[in-house]
Amino acid sequence: MRRKFIILSAAILAVCAAGCGSESNEDPVPARTSYTNPLSAVPIGDPTFVKGDDGYFYLYSSEEVRGMPIMRSANLTDWEQFGIVFSDARRPKLDGMTEGGLWAPDVSRLGDRYIMYYAYAPANSVDGWGHGIGVAEADRPEGPWTDKGRLFLGGEIGVKWSIDPCFVHEDDGSNWLLWGSYYGIWAIELSADGLSVKPGAEKVHLAGKDGYGIEGAMIHKKDGKYYLFLSHGGTEYNEHYKLGVAVSDNLLGPYLNKAGKSVADGAPVDFFLAAGNGFISPGHCSEIFTDKNGTDWVFYHAWVEGHPEYRRLLMLDKIVWNDGWPSISDGYPTYESKEVPAL
Repeated sequence: MRRKFIILSAAILAVCAAGCGSESNEDPVPARTSYTNPLSAVPIGDPTFVKGDDGYFYLYSSEEVRGMPIMRSANLTDWEQFGIVFSDARRPKLDGMTEGGLWAPDVSRLGDRYIMYYAYAPANSVDGWGHGIGVAEADRPEGPWTDKGRLFLGGEIGVKWSIDPCFVHEDDGSNWLLWGSYYGIWAIELSADGLSVKPGAEKVHLAGKDGYGIEGAMIHKKDGKYYLFLSHGGTEYNEHYKLGVAVSDNLLGPYLNKAGKSVADGAPVDFFLAAGNGFISPGHCSEIFTDKNGTDWVFYHAWVEGHPEYRRLLMLDKIVWNDGWPSISDGYPTYESKEVPAL
């Protein structure tokens, strides 16, 4: 029997986009003991999140809601749309972009500021060289967000389809950006404020070769190792998106699969999450959250099987580590979890 998913209309919830950003005196959502996926009826693709000083978690996603939605939660499972990142008046207008999309944001705290990297493309960027990375900053995770302009274009840095940024702040104080897609995953050092490429910095190739369909890089440091999470395939409803990983002793690689082969040379990553349990095309994970019990949790997006009209939706799953490698449930997205993050 096919499971029935009860999902509120995203059109109804979209009413919040203009008015959900006001301050609320309501108590946080009571603690849960279970949850079901997906977590939100608002379309959420390529999620990223950060915790604010107010105790709330703030989550951002690609522009399937215009302006990029900001979601808020007290417990990582109950989410409300709190606002949007960019109103039309504040929307980035980079390189003559008037209609092109904004997607795959990555938000981190850097000192006393919050910084966001995002992918964009002018409407006339059809060959991939015009795709690039922009950057914005805010004093609070809910904004207001101020666009700081272009970090680089693919044609400037020599990487076609320069999208899907991932920020990494190292213990030595250095800042790095990972990015890229089907033409390789790359890293480059940034300035101390994170708003520009460090003068003289050279890009480093981490994974993938031309035409090999990986994207959505995310770094997670655990037990002295660097785990490079990547998604493979297409992001649309039936394009077989799935999530994999490779590991290294260093941020700049080499990243190896379980067979000890370098993914920079074209070896495949090891996949651990694919379509199943009523969901298809899962992938593009965000930062991994470690709860107070030491359990790791990861956000990603997926489509509900049989319902392409819902678009990509927000998913949460527990990561279990076996012999230094991550796994999720039975290798498929979880519909119902009897465990929740311990906060």
